[in-house]
Amino acid sequence: MQLDEYLKLAVLPQASSGLDVNSAGVGITLKAGKGLIVGADGLALAVEANKGLAVGINGLAIQPGNGINLSSMGVGITTEPGKGLMVGSNGLAIQPGNGIDVGPTGLEVKVEANKGLVVGGSGIGGIANTASGVKVDANGVGLIDDAYIKYSAHYTLRNFME
Repeated sequence: MQLDEYLKLAVLPQASSGLDVNSAGVGITLKAGKGLIVGADGLALAVEANKGLAVGINGLAIQPGNGINLSSMGVGITTEPGKGLMVGSNGLAIQPGNGIDVGPTGLEVKVEANKGLVVGGSGIGGIANTASGVKVDANGVGLIDDAYIKYSAHYTLRNFME
């Protein structure tokens, strides 16, 4: 405050402080789109609807929803039981099981040993038993050349001889 040229008490605003002093009085200067508004009742906090926040009687509040809970400890995550996720002591975690594992580089797929499948650098692949005439290629799992004919002839001949 200071005395003006008529020796009346006047308000001296600090430059760029958000206060505006003019012939209408003292007001607040707000930057548009930054969450504050001046309404009929004064300065208020603006909150976008349906975005998880609300202005309650005690201030800004978080609205819990699917997967989000509030407790005395703060905001937390809720997981659906038996769906593969859990909240551990260090945060959200994946529950391994049924061919899924968590390794040092992330989520991994496990295959049962000696069952014809393998996990490689590019994903899951098949192991071909070429001695039995089975092949695995870009077209899928199939028989090598005339393996079916050889097998059928062997099977038919064996049944004939019995």
